[in-house]
Amino acid sequence: MNQPNMLLLLSDQHRPDFLTINSAVPVRNPNIAKLASQGVNFTNAVCASPTCAPSRACLASGMSYHRAGVPSNQFNYPLDQPTFYGILRDAGYHVAGVGKFDLHKPEFAWGLDGSHLLPEWGFSEGVDSEGKIDAIRAVTDAWPLGYAEFYQKKRGRIGEYMTKMLANYPYRDHVPTAAAAGPYTAYLESQGLLNTHVQDIWFRHPYTSTAPTPLPEDAYGDTWIANEGLRLLQNFESGKPWFLQVNFAGPHDPLDVTEAMYHRWREVDFEPPVDSAEFDRATHNEIRRNYAAMIENIDTQVGRYLELLGRRGEMDNTIIIYASDHGEMLGDHDLWMKSVPYHPSISVPLVICGPNVLQNVVSDALVSLHDLAATFLDYASLAVPEAMDSMSLQPVLAGEQTTHRDIVFSALLDWEAAYDGRFKFIQYEDGKKLLFDLQEDPHETQNLVGQQPELCLQLAQAITDMKRSAT
Repeated sequence: MNQPNMLLLLSDQHRPDFLTINSAVPVRNPNIAKLASQGVNFTNAVCASPTCAPSRACLASGMSYHRAGVPSNQFNYPLDQPTFYGILRDAGYHVAGVGKFDLHKPEFAWGLDGSHLLPEWGFSEGVDSEGKIDAIRAVTDAWPLGYAEFYQKKRGRIGEYMTKMLANYPYRDHVPTAAAAGPYTAYLESQGLLNTHVQDIWFRHPYTSTAPTPLPEDAYGDTWIANEGLRLLQNFESGKPWFLQVNFAGPHDPLDVTEAMYHRWREVDFEPPVDSAEFDRATHNEIRRNYAAMIENIDTQVGRYLELLGRRGEMDNTIIIYASDHGEMLGDHDLWMKSVPYHPSISVPLVICGPNVLQNVVSDALVSLHDLAATFLDYASLAVPEAMDSMSLQPVLAGEQTTHRDIVFSALLDWEAAYDGRFKFIQYEDGKKLLFDLQEDPHETQNLVGQQPELCLQLAQAITDMKRSAT
């Protein structure tokens, strides 16, 4: 097989049950479903760490959380650490990317054209753009008021962490004058829309502010990101293998859908979150409608890429992957966003299709998101560096194996988790331990630590062994 092209469509904060192929949740994802019908849908995929920068660093490096060098959103990706992007580029691939990379999370250093650090990360070209809230923080030098108030009420370690950050990074009760800080805000400024966008986001609660954004459809963030990627793709040199990563900003909070996206979901009803008492059912329904609307819009953009690949005659020689960097609690257990070890936070959608990939297969193989690094290198017929923890999925995709890992791990700051496909063990720095049987208790409501002490010891030892191998 010739070296295939590679298209990675990576959303931000998409929990896998909000896909028609994975649950009865009334979402609409016909294009992602089409990919699944032509490939493999992995239903047991987790991320190495459920926060933007650590998860994306693990993906780029092919390393576990404890080795990737980005323990939280307050760390940049180490520029002396290789990426699979750079290995592909050095082997002759044209490596491009657009959207929210989050590999320099604490620094607002995109450059107005979005090219600032792309060569150092291994890219031939691209547009690294601002995330939803980073865009506002960058142009205002402050946390938006709605987010500052939300974070001050968060419980636990993350709440303490954000409270300390806000003490050093101000928030204000007014909307300051905006000026472009990166490629997306520069685009909005050129359209006379930047200050309108800043004022809209400034007062939004991350979840309960569900009114439509004043932005027109073509200026909406994920549509703009898709446009940038399509612009690059249509100019790729024919006959030269390419890799393209499209980093959508949604369905990450805030829930700022466009007018059209908003109205398409007014008649759809969702079940409320699990073990939640924070808001009433109607509020949760509005929240989930907007979340689903953002996913539907991303699916629409996926369809545009499939159409362009068809016009270029490249569908048969392109590995196409849809995934997300982490999940979203969406009110389950009265928790929001990610960063916690519950499954809606650490699990991710993962659909892969392309040449020599089985079609219409649902796989329960245990997979970590950072396994994509080795998978891409394997399909390019390149050696996977020994320093990588990543394991290629090609044997599963080709039908040579049905299993992949015995245990997958996820971690962040003060907790570590090990999941064996049925049982998930979680341990915290303060000594707290949890054990859930996801087969019998998929919503993780019954702690079995007292009933399964030997299993807890086995999974705790697996975490210890994994960390020992990472040093």
